Amino acid sequence: MAQIGYLGVVKAPRDHVILIFGAAGDLAKKKLLPAFHRLWTGGLMPERWRLIGTGRTERSDEDFRDIAREAVQEEIGELGDWERFAELLSYTAADFGPGRTEVLAAAVADARRDVGGDAETLAYLSTPPSTYHSISAGLVESGLVVGGKVVFEKPFGRDRDDAAALAHSLRKGLDDHQVFLIDHFLGKEAVQDLLSVRFANGLFEPVWNRHHVDHVQIDVLEAGDVGSRGDFFEETGTVRDMLTTHLLHVLSFAAMDPPPNLSADAIATEVEKVFASITPLEPSCVVRGQYEGYRDTPGVAADSDVETFSAARVEIRNHRWNGVPFILRTGKALAAKRSGVTVVFKAPPREMFPGGVADGGLDPNRLMLDLDRPGCLKLGLMTKESGWDMSLQASTLGLGGAVEDVGVGAYERLLHDALMGDRTLFTSIDAVDAAWQIVERVLADPPPLHHYAQKSWGPAAADRLIAPHAWALSPARSSR
Repeated sequence: MAQIGYLGVVKAPRDHVILIFGAAGDLAKKKLLPAFHRLWTGGLMPERWRLIGTGRTERSDEDFRDIAREAVQEEIGELGDWERFAELLSYTAADFGPGRTEVLAAAVADARRDVGGDAETLAYLSTPPSTYHSISAGLVESGLVVGGKVVFEKPFGRDRDDAAALAHSLRKGLDDHQVFLIDHFLGKEAVQDLLSVRFANGLFEPVWNRHHVDHVQIDVLEAGDVGSRGDFFEETGTVRDMLTTHLLHVLSFAAMDPPPNLSADAIATEVEKVFASITPLEPSCVVRGQYEGYRDTPGVAADSDVETFSAARVEIRNHRWNGVPFILRTGKALAAKRSGVTVVFKAPPREMFPGGVADGGLDPNRLMLDLDRPGCLKLGLMTKESGWDMSLQASTLGLGGAVEDVGVGAYERLLHDALMGDRTLFTSIDAVDAAWQIVERVLADPPPLHHYAQKSWGPAAADRLIAPHAWALSPARSSR
């Protein structure tokens, strides 16, 4: 039944029992529990549902509800009719895995009786990737998600072989359409803007190719350090955690050919075509960095070689993009939080103007999409300076956008889609395999680690990687 909520008119899902592994962890507290609360207050949860949090730590239902209340209060600030929401939450402590499924299975059975026999089950793995094999095997063995869905946080596996083994285990009891590989970046309004800007505008669609585009930059830069997630980060690093997920998936939206429609299968097909066209990365095309002080973080090895910064120069060998580099960059503890896609167009001959190509003084046209602000676009143009002669100046046309917290949040959208069984904005197992294949050589033979100061723009080697161009979302360095 369609309901009116803050998201507008959207269908409500069928009745569900929701199971969150790692329910007291940072992701659950900062994203999942607040997102479920927003969906509930917006009338977009099922008519009947229950949420079971689970983990190895013993705690009561009331303890878990207190955790949820504090999380919602901190992230949203408004509790609404909290008591009604809290009644739908419970907690079951369990060391879940093969041969250890009875306790959680009993809790799910009780919840299903409360909700109704036709309720679907959605299991969300908000846990470190190292736990995925055991939990997945337990879910298949127990039959808890027969006819239901399983959502995995990134990264899916540690490398290609590990991801393939995990996929093989899942396919023993689940079809691919039951597996939801979440990358919250694909749920961002601003990332979806890429599709509308590209394919709905005659200004850009005809020139979105190698004949008109010089290069493309994709940035996901973070000002914060790893904080209390040292243990998690030591398992991943930015190549696994960001490059193979956020950055390559945004690249696929920026580079794909137009799908025949916006269905999950149509978009997944075009994403997989892009990944299949990417030349596997050589270590020489990747820069790895680590911010000073990272090794002092609790949970981090004193001699850690894990990167907190990575940049890569990606080549797509297909008719649309052959010869156009896509340069990706991400990192922690940088000078500012900035995320965006910058499409730099080839410049026409400008010798007729003062300061033309021969003098190297004119900027190329750039289209910049801010991934942190939906609807925020900037188009860099060259226009005439006021005065007697025909000197040019760089000008910017801007379309302002909402802040990220306004409108549909990424996790609300993706959780609602998962409840509905809509995989349009989720990654496929085949796409993940292709993404791991792209970085396989880098993981096997990682390039040297460059140390960089906190609150800088990362190692200077990243500037050399993009040369002769410069990063659009960070100022040029005064020296190399």
